Amino acid sequence: MACRRWWDLSQGNPDGQHRFKNPCGLAISKTSNPHLLFVSDKDNNRVQVFNISNFRFVRSIACGQNPRGICLFTNAAGREELFVAEQIENRVQVFHASTGASLRTIGSGQGSGAGQLRNPFDVAVHRDSSGVVRAFVVDARNNRVQVFNADTGAHMAIIGSYGSGNGQLYCPAAVKIREVREGDRVRVLLFVGEYDNHRMSVFDAMSFEFVRVMGNGKGRRNGQFNFINGMGF
Repeated sequence: MACRRWWDLSQGNPDGQHRFKNPCGLAISKTSNPHLLFVSDKDNNRVQVFNISNFRFVRSIACGQNPRGICLFTNAAGREELFVAEQIENRVQVFHASTGASLRTIGSGQGSGAGQLRNPFDVAVHRDSSGVVRAFVVDARNNRVQVFNADTGAHMAIIGSYGSGNGQLYCPAAVKIREVREGDRVRVLLFVGEYDNHRMSVFDAMSFEFVRVMGNGKGRRNGQFNFINGMGF
């Protein structure tokens, strides 16, 4: 496959366009015209936005300290929102994807209680059949995924606990949601990449029940993992 374009990934200062300092996450706009690429520029504390068609820099969105995983979601009003997991701030910040304006935050500060976060690494958002929009936040140092109402920030549930057994998590680092067809029904699955368990744990995103493990342990062979950091569909 031929490379069409590359961006300078060398360490850059906060004013340098097309320059990054530890890029950690990607998201592509589904509603913008032209399509836009959002890149979390972790150590420059920003998200940079590019036009995918011509690879030109569009704008920069200032974030809290160490933005990592990001995702885009279109709300009921048709507005696309950018969710950013801010590792050091111990929160998820939500931005207007078109203007970069900060809209709200999710998480009630650093800690181990319900709704509190310790090093959120990633976030995924999904609207269920009843219209409730849920944000699934990887709470890495608490070894769990926390579920919030994405519109109000209200805490809803905790998925996982520390360990290596079925349904347990050890330093989860990445999360994605996927609707899959199983016979005559559609099931919503939550995929969690575990950095220190070297595996993928899969949960039902609606009931939060454990479904299965993917991966054959730590290693370099096919089907094995060595410190999972991200995933995509």
